Amino acid sequence: MRKVYQCEHTVPPVWRFTFADRNALGEEIVVEFRKNENTHGKHSLPAMWKRKGFIDKEPETWWGVQTYVTDVPESTIRQPRMGN
Repeated sequence: MRKVYQCEHTVPPVWRFTFADRNALGEEIVVEFRKNENTHGKHSLPAMWKRKGFIDKEPETWWGVQTYVTDVPESTIRQPRMGN
């Protein structure tokens, strides 16, 4: 089965895939991939991973994946107001 999707290269380095077909429950699926770089800061995510013992060595880069599922069409979602 072939899946049809639209890929947007939003703010670098983020790629957002919106699937054209809805799932069995009629929901829309959006998957966002983000390439992250280590800032080597004391409070960086890789530093926390190492400090908590999840990893032995801090990676220079890693991929973050967010999955969104909604039954509301994206065109009807109200955008937050900025400023007054």
